Order: sequence, then structure tokens, then C-alpha cells
Amino acid sequence: MEYDTYFVGKAHFQQLSDPVSAEYSGRADQEVFWKEFQGPYYGFDKVQLYNGHTKYPFTAGMHYRVWLKERGCSDQKIEELFNYKPTDSFREHGTWKIRREWHPSVFTSETAIAYLEERDASKPFAMWVSFSDPHDPHVVPEPYANTYKPEEVDYLGYKEGEHDKRPDCYNQLYYGGIEALPFHDGIGVPSAASAHLFGDEQYFREITAVHHGMMKLMDEEIGKVLDKLKEL
Repeated sequence: MEYDTYFVGKAHFQQLSDPVSAEYSGRADQEVFWKEFQGPYYGFDKVQLYNGHTKYPFTAGMHYRVWLKERGCSDQKIEELFNYKPTDSFREHGTWKIRREWHPSVFTSETAIAYLEERDASKPFAMWVSFSDPHDPHVVPEPYANTYKPEEVDYLGYKEGEHDKRPDCYNQLYYGGIEALPFHDGIGVPSAASAHLFGDEQYFREITAVHHGMMKLMDEEIGKVLDKLKEL
């Protein structure tokens, strides 16, 4: 029997920087297109997509943007909430002043649950639910941003030689930053190796605490999807 297939959440099956790509970031705010396009896409009969993470401007695009607008989030508010512009010396972390009900994880869970409720129950299905958290920038709405305390989280730090058995790019990044790589495209490299360049122990304790808060919010939304599956 043929399966009904569905994808919701972050896809990133194509380049965001390529104008030919369906996921081109410059097309993310074209609401008329995303209202009409529901699939098929990469083997999935139906899709509900977005890309990016938390406050990046292009996060609030594609089907997620349509969903936000339907819930009263105006264009002006979207610009205020999704305005992250990282620099070489700045990585925002802490409280994100977005309503919980507008959060990308809520979009992902609610849309997945809507599919489960509306699908053809006579057919088997395969559903891919792709949450995009946790990720830089480490921001999350209250109370999650302060649920965990920086002084109480584990701090592992860097252990001398821990990258020695990994590809050379890890040590190159750790000791010299991205400029030390013989090749790079600015993204898509194991940048965790050079994360120490952005802060000290206190900084990492702070983002780790927020990271846990991001996981808690996402875990609650995953739980809602699992509860709905148990009802079927």
C-alpha cells in the first residue's frame, strides 16, 4: 500500500544562497507562493517548511511566515523579533521577547499535529518532524531563558589534545580561527572547534543554561506530537 508522506519544519535540502533553489532565502517572504505551495517536495507529498534558527531574519519565512501572519504577527513585529546579525565578536544569548505561541518549535508541533488529525486514516503514513533548536543564537522566551542557572550547569572546557584525532580543520579552527583554514565558505565547517574565540567560561555557562532552556521548550512540543501519535 502506498504511504502518505509529510514533512514539517526545517528542511535545508537546497542552498539558501542559490536564487534557483526553492529554499532561497530571498524568496522566504513571498507569502503568495508559500500559501499555494504544499508539495510535492523531495519525495514528500505535502510539506510545511522554514529555514534558519531562532532570530535570524530568514527564519520567519516560507510556510512559517504564513503561519505567523495568520496568528496576528504583523510584518513589523516579524522584523522586530527576527533581527539577529552576528559579528565575529558578538553572539547574542538570553531572553527572546517572542510569544511562546509564535515560537518555531510551536509551529513545528502544531503543524505536525494538524496533519495527524486531518490525514487520510485509511492510509499508512511517514512523517518527518524537523525541529531546528537548539542552535545559535541561544535565545528563548521566558521562563525558559532563566529556568537553568549558569553557575549550576556543567562546564567542560577544552581538554588539550582533544582534537588531535579529528580532521586537521579542528585544530586549525581552534588555534587560528576560520582564517586559518586552507578552505572555507563561512559556514558548514565544524565551528564548535573555534567557539572559544567568542567568550570565556562565564559566557559558555550562560549559553549552556539557555541551551538547556531551548531544549526544555522543544521537548514540551515534541511531547505534544508523541501524545497525538498515541491517540491514533
